[in-house]
Amino acid sequence: MEQANTLTMQENIKKYGPEVLLIGFILLIPFHIRASNLMLLAWFASLLFVGDLKQRWERLASKRLFYLYIGFFGLHLFGMLYTEDWARGVIDLDKKLVIFFFPFALLSEEIKPHIFKLRLYAFWASLVALIGVLLWFNYGMFFNFSGDINDLAFREAMTETPWVKVGHVYLGLFLTWTIIMILAIFLKLFPLPFSKLEKACLFFLALLMIFTLVKISARMAILSLLCVGLAMVLVALTQLRHKGYALGLLLGLLLFGALLGQSKRVRFMLENSFPTEIRYDSPYWYDWTSGSTIRMAIWNSAWQTFTWESAVLGTGTGSPRGRLRKGYEKMNFKFALEKSFNAHNQFLETYLGLGLIGLAYWLACFFIPVYQAFRYQYYLLFFFLLLFFLSGLTESVLTRQKGVVFYAFWNSLLTAQMLKPRGPSS
Repeated sequence: MEQANTLTMQENIKKYGPEVLLIGFILLIPFHIRASNLMLLAWFASLLFVGDLKQRWERLASKRLFYLYIGFFGLHLFGMLYTEDWARGVIDLDKKLVIFFFPFALLSEEIKPHIFKLRLYAFWASLVALIGVLLWFNYGMFFNFSGDINDLAFREAMTETPWVKVGHVYLGLFLTWTIIMILAIFLKLFPLPFSKLEKACLFFLALLMIFTLVKISARMAILSLLCVGLAMVLVALTQLRHKGYALGLLLGLLLFGALLGQSKRVRFMLENSFPTEIRYDSPYWYDWTSGSTIRMAIWNSAWQTFTWESAVLGTGTGSPRGRLRKGYEKMNFKFALEKSFNAHNQFLETYLGLGLIGLAYWLACFFIPVYQAFRYQYYLLFFFLLLFFLSGLTESVLTRQKGVVFYAFWNSLLTAQMLKPRGPSS
């Protein structure tokens, strides 16, 4: 009897252990990236313990997108052969390991609908918990409805809030993706069914996410939400799903109302989005209040480092930061030298490190899956890639661990769902 109980326990650990560890990883992402990485390592180790690697590889054999995804990690590995900064290259390679592991782990498993839903709920629960922590420690700022521009300090207060280990850029990305998923559910573009009770709860969750998104003044996230929202409505109209369109439009109107309710803040965000005079020699932050001005100065500095020798292959994995520094020194860009800015554009960041070949491959990682998404009519993957593409225009989203993990996890999970055996083979 005791032996039978031991065997049952071992079977349960093998069956449920990996999923418990993955859920723990998802819950920890917004709070502590190192703790979430430890949970991630434990998850990968548990997959080896389960011992179904042969079956996993057989499932991967015909999924060509798997090779496309891990190829991007392979390019970074190749970039180590000629990098100008070996130490930073090792750090960058370590961050991007998940670009290999997530496609292998997620595209090789048979994800059942209730497991997919469980992972969604874990992600949403982590964001609700994060917002709860922000609310607890910044109650006065959170519920300041005056629209006073001084309330922009709420974004800076995030960095001093206990347990919160995510900046406004990545929090805005997480919130926007959640809103997009909920919109997809209402527009009937989501691959899983949801009950009326679930939809009612998700509606209020969307309102909370929209409100928080405006509060943290995430300009690019709001613009990306509007662009992806428009694409969603167009796709929904082609599918003749008018009821879902009406509900999606209602959420859009609520977002517009939230923006109007914060009119002073929105006006301030817009005013500080337009370019101003570039003063490279100024080390003071008040000369760099415009985000577009900083980015134009960074991109111009990056252009100063252009050489034909590095155009094709770049200067290697981990080298963009050093290359940008040379551009900052050439332009006497004091503020950027002090802050050690990255390229604030993922496409430029990829080009600096891996050249035109790396940039072309990174673009292929968008357009080939998008083609497949329309082929399978699995539009959720298209919406995700569109969001990440837009985010990459103004941020180097793959230079931070949160950005790499967010991309690798959701891209692999959605691709795995898309390629489930039910239509044309991949």
